[in-house]
Amino acid sequence: MNNQNDNQSSTNDLAILHPERQQTIAGVAVTMREYGFIEGVQLAEPVRRVVDALGDVAFSGQLLTPHALRPAFAQHVDDVVTLMAAASDQPEAWVRDLNDVDGHALMLLWWVTNADFFVERVIEAVTERQIAQASACQTRTPVS
Repeated sequence: MNNQNDNQSSTNDLAILHPERQQTIAGVAVTMREYGFIEGVQLAEPVRRVVDALGDVAFSGQLLTPHALRPAFAQHVDDVVTLMAAASDQPEAWVRDLNDVDGHALMLLWWVTNADFFVERVIEAVTERQIAQASACQTRTPVS
């Protein structure tokens, strides 16, 4: 019994370290993964552009819900396609060819799986922006 508990604990630990979610989309069994470190580095440019857009949403005071993020995702649709395809190990052409319902399902699966990855980077970006704004305000204030 102890060995079974150790196996379950290891499985749970792995799920926390590399969460995956499965769903059938357009007849394809899709496994969506959270980006690992190296993959995040390899995808740095599309990630940065999406994070910048998400930072604009967060900086405006909106919550990072799928509904609030749609305009940011639409603004960077090519990057989002690249990112969804990479996280699901599907060809970009397959992602682009999805109908509306399946495309939304894939996007939601991608966001739910990778939200923490993006939110960490958005928090950093918003914090940096707030510090820069505070510094700019202090610089402009005349000394008495």
